[in-house]
Amino acid sequence: AIHYMGHVGMMAAAQPFISGAISKCVVGDTLITTEDGLIRIDSLHEDESPDTFRDHVIKVASLDGMQKTDAFYYGGVRPVREVVLRSGHRVTGTPNHRLLVATDAGLEWRMLHDIEPGDHVAQRYGAELWSQLPVRFDDFAPSAPYGSQKAVTLPTEMTGELAFLLGAFVAEGHIARSTWTTTITNADQGVLERVAAAFESQFGVQARIVHPQDRCSSVIVASKTIVELLTWLGCGEGAANKRIPDAVLRSPRDMVLAFVQGLALDAYTTTMGSTPKWAICVESGGLLDDLQAVLTNLGIVHSRITKHNREYDKDYDEVYASGEHARHLIRLIPFAEQDKAARAQELLSLLPSQSTADVVPGITPGQLEALIPYGTRNDRGELLRTEFAFLGDRRTKHVSWTTLERVAAIPGVELPDWLWQVVEDGLHFSPVSSIEDAGEREVYDISVPGPHAFVANGIVNHNTVNLPEEATIEDVEQLHL
Repeated sequence: AIHYMGHVGMMAAAQPFISGAISKCVVGDTLITTEDGLIRIDSLHEDESPDTFRDHVIKVASLDGMQKTDAFYYGGVRPVREVVLRSGHRVTGTPNHRLLVATDAGLEWRMLHDIEPGDHVAQRYGAELWSQLPVRFDDFAPSAPYGSQKAVTLPTEMTGELAFLLGAFVAEGHIARSTWTTTITNADQGVLERVAAAFESQFGVQARIVHPQDRCSSVIVASKTIVELLTWLGCGEGAANKRIPDAVLRSPRDMVLAFVQGLALDAYTTTMGSTPKWAICVESGGLLDDLQAVLTNLGIVHSRITKHNREYDKDYDEVYASGEHARHLIRLIPFAEQDKAARAQELLSLLPSQSTADVVPGITPGQLEALIPYGTRNDRGELLRTEFAFLGDRRTKHVSWTTLERVAAIPGVELPDWLWQVVEDGLHFSPVSSIEDAGEREVYDISVPGPHAFVANGIVNHNTVNLPEEATIEDVEQLHL
């Protein structure tokens, strides 16, 4: 094997004769957190040739807050690897693409071909970057009407109620192209009436509410144009292919929340012991990938598990938030169905226990305890060393994120720089559950001067570096080590 310095030396030696790209790329459907909302990186591609840069400036979530990019990079088709975290977050990129990892020595960048199961990868929660303007539908062109087809008033841009309607369709809707009908099922009369009203306000059509005795009640609309719009937006057909439309992800925060409220027609609440839990279990893995990017941007810490349905002999993934994060999600996005809303209100009265899963690697409980100043007291007059005595208990094996946040708020505490960054940037960590080769895909990247980092799929990624041709071995070494 070639020592890493040999690799750096070879790159630097070749630097004057090749493109300035030290290219580390991700696949096209990767969602970047930007000032224009959550955007797929391949949407930035403007038919550039492989291995080329183009000037491109956009604000993105990064380390130390929000940063501006200076370039977009298209890498062409490259071999890629997929990393999946225990939390369900995932990223697919070239083997030399790097992710931020917590180690015993602090934070470091690690390439995909070096990452191993169990490595703790950083995610940035709560960036709260959303578009300020709704997406317009100027490029949508329906087919010509035929026969007695009903006239439809097409919305010109995303709205809150259209976003809710799209969420309801993704959760409980289906299309019959033989009759050009769109059907959304639900047992709650209030939801049915709201969905019907949304069809009328957004499209100017009268929807039928039906209550058949042999199946669930539903709202039905017959319109070829509406079916074409749902298809154009990318809602997906069939439970396994549903997605959050890009037009929602790139619209303002309140519209994204409205979509999730509609999607939550498929969600439920329960308790894990005395801890509240909000969860949604669906067949579409891509839909949950999109939802995880949304929840991460909102600051809702969550997890993802796989469940097996014996009746259908199929696996389904479930995304869930528990404890205080479930309570926050319930308050942020109320359920539209009366029975679920009532159950959720009951859960808000529960006092959740502290999460033991959201831990900060790289520091031991004893090391954190040692940073608490002696003689300092809390508002109740209790010594802080007493309040945090559990950190010295041998039964305490890990430092939770909540505990680190509490200690960081103590006047006079001097944390290592990397721990300050964890707190200030909202960095949480999840161990790698799997990493494997994923074939060859088109890959893309952006260049972010300064921290050389951007948030994609909720994960902190290192960016492609656009070095000038006169870069030296010292320049390359500094960027790669």
